[in-house]
Amino acid sequence: MLRLGRMNLLSRIYNAVSVEILRDIQIEDGLGGFIQIDFLLLTARGLVVLDIKEVRGVVFGADEIDEWTVMHQNQRLSFANPQHTLDYRLVAVRRLVRGLPVFGHILFPNEAEFGKGKPKYVILADEFLKRYRRPEKLELGRLLAAYYPYWEKIRDLSEGTNKAVNASLSTLC
Repeated sequence: MLRLGRMNLLSRIYNAVSVEILRDIQIEDGLGGFIQIDFLLLTARGLVVLDIKEVRGVVFGADEIDEWTVMHQNQRLSFANPQHTLDYRLVAVRRLVRGLPVFGHILFPNEAEFGKGKPKYVILADEFLKRYRRPEKLELGRLLAAYYPYWEKIRDLSEGTNKAVNASLSTLC
């Protein structure tokens, strides 16, 4: 099967790196409309806009290719290059939180292979976990004190179904 469990991958990521997560939110796009964000994570490094592609196999995709294809055994799956919409999402979030670090990634499970190199926003699960690992509790508290007002602003401005999942203090370490 090409697809893996999206929520299983997200749970693993969330529990390891994120303090809070907003799911399925809409924010102003700066052009008079709204843009959908599937997952926005509050981490010790800043905000992370995350798109998840729960596929395994060989992925044929590049920054300038409009359609990506995944091959696994005898199955083939094609989808639009997710980086184009991620660019728009990043611009919208950065506009709301000027000065705060905002990162964006297309997250693939470790079972995905990119034979000709990963496109610029693509990150595999283990690499993501290493890059955004939570620091020690004291450092985490200091960073979050600076980031949390921006987080609350986005949460308050988001439209639609805003599902905030709060991590308890006991799970921060």
